[in-house]
Amino acid sequence: MIDLHIHTTYSDGTDTVKELLEKAENKKLDIISITDHDSIDAYFFLAKQPQIRTRFTGKIITVCEFKTFFRGTSIEILGYNFDYQKIQMPNIDNLKVQMLYLDFFKSVLDKYHFVYDVKELYIDFNDPHKHYAGLVLAKELLRHPENKGLIEEIGVFDENTFFRIHQCNKNSIFYIDESLYYPEAKEIIRIIHEAGGLAFLAHPYLYNVE
Repeated sequence: MIDLHIHTTYSDGTDTVKELLEKAENKKLDIISITDHDSIDAYFFLAKQPQIRTRFTGKIITVCEFKTFFRGTSIEILGYNFDYQKIQMPNIDNLKVQMLYLDFFKSVLDKYHFVYDVKELYIDFNDPHKHYAGLVLAKELLRHPENKGLIEEIGVFDENTFFRIHQCNKNSIFYIDESLYYPEAKEIIRIIHEAGGLAFLAHPYLYNVE
């Protein structure tokens, strides 16, 4: 068996690299890929900690899931089997970007009079539930019953679909133009190819590209 799309705590996964490898070994997987978002830190970690690598006896294919955009639509591209020591990763301060997103969301909440606890709206890359501004926002708004009426007016609204339905939707009050912060798709594909890898579109049925 194989699993070619797994995240660790280096992005929004809940398992450390060690825990992930142990689970993969226990499930008797033959091939896995660690596909953290915009990060290849897991592979550098394994290179420095070869004893951890022995926790899994199968094959590991190097992968990264890159955030990018195509024709104004936010998408993700998976880079497979590239040389992680040679790839030129995009120079993006993801923490700064997510904090900017959260500041924008706060302005929307105040404009439309949503109820929220400002102390709960923060980004913490050590907490998988606090990695992304959209996830943080959705969880917080749903926590307050006072927001029920406003949320019903918006329509579909939950923490699992917020990013696609609202953050990427030009008709939503929560829309963010991510092309201002991330490289376009052809640039990501070029980076992957130059490092000897193959580029694939991640979860293609989720996008609405005109």
